[in-house]
Amino acid sequence: MNNPLEKINRNTGMTVPDDFFDNFAINMAESLPSTEFESKREAPARPKTLWSKVRTYVYMAAMFAGIWLMMNMFTLFSPVNTQPIDAGSQLLARLTENTTYVDDYTVDQISDTDFYDELYQSGFDPTSLKID
Repeated sequence: MNNPLEKINRNTGMTVPDDFFDNFAINMAESLPSTEFESKREAPARPKTLWSKVRTYVYMAAMFAGIWLMMNMFTLFSPVNTQPIDAGSQLLARLTENTTYVDDYTVDQISDTDFYDELYQSGFDPTSLKID
């Protein structure tokens, strides 16, 4: 008497005979008409063509070419800055053309160890420095 449906007296009329699902697979197999299936034949192996070997790479190259063309179209339709260069920008342009300025003031990519090694290899003698 632990069935909850009996406690609430719920009976919709949809019931399944006892042991219906126990033998369901056997009963279903018996009720289906017997048919003779086609014997499974393997298709003859066809030789691989050049196209079947390279088509993946061709598709990938076409995809990257399409992306490249699309990016070129985006830059083609983007607005171009046509403002004249002011005096400060002209000065900056002249300074960046000067390699001494760029090396002395903007390039900070060499470590101290590399700098000292370069000095040593060039023949620099640290004892020649005068300390006042």
